[in-house]
Amino acid sequence: MNVKLLKIIEAFDYLNGFIGTDKDKSYLNIHKQRYIDTLLAVPDLRKEAKVLDTGSGFGHLSVMVKHILGCDVYAVDKRTILMERLSPLGITYKQNDFVTDSLPFDDNTFDLVLFCEVLEHFNFFPQKVLYEIYRVLKPGGYVLLTTPNLYSLLKRVRFAFGKRIIEPYSYPGDEKHVPKEFLDFDRAHTIMQERLHKRKGFGGSHFREYDMKETCGLLVETGFKIIKDVYPRPQILFSENNVALDLNPLHIAYRFISVINPQWRNQMIVLAEKT
Repeated sequence: MNVKLLKIIEAFDYLNGFIGTDKDKSYLNIHKQRYIDTLLAVPDLRKEAKVLDTGSGFGHLSVMVKHILGCDVYAVDKRTILMERLSPLGITYKQNDFVTDSLPFDDNTFDLVLFCEVLEHFNFFPQKVLYEIYRVLKPGGYVLLTTPNLYSLLKRVRFAFGKRIIEPYSYPGDEKHVPKEFLDFDRAHTIMQERLHKRKGFGGSHFREYDMKETCGLLVETGFKIIKDVYPRPQILFSENNVALDLNPLHIAYRFISVINPQWRNQMIVLAEKT
């Protein structure tokens, strides 16, 4: 086992002692493999480096990157609870809606920006946010992007059988919403979350998903140079809540088939450099 992976495992132990809510733990269990592959893709940085975690969600990656690298870590999200959670750990947190506002940092500030599991939640052309990420990165700095793969095998199969591959915007029995509310990202996101939490199998409010070519194309058009684009290997979900899925013959077959064809895997990771 290499040194980097050992540090990541140690960071998970540290994080487990830090999180408390059931929602936190459930999300961590389900996304553990993605976190591992994301952290393995983080480039080597000096201890003096500055890292920004955009759309930091629960703050899991912010905490682990701080623990592993020991460098300055900043996080941006809209939730007030993250300030109470991250600030005592030496992570600078700024409450900011980077979807509608500029990132609250000077040009050429960061060595690495994490942009993980955010792109698929946008209901608008994402270049605006990518330009902001480009702006705050130092020349030679990196953006590490992760997002679901639009053309994964599971989605291909669902589509072939007439099933949706992302969540529908409405359900029978929904309360009425005027169209103008969907021009407001915050309101649209809230409506989607309310709807999805009411049904079994909630999977997050994905407005749009991308394939690898389009994802890399967005970064290149912004001015980035692609360093690495990979489909991380599927694994068991490491979660007591997902044992049935881990042992499901169809899921086992999916994991086996996706070893042969990585382009059918569920996730994509792209590392790009500011030129």
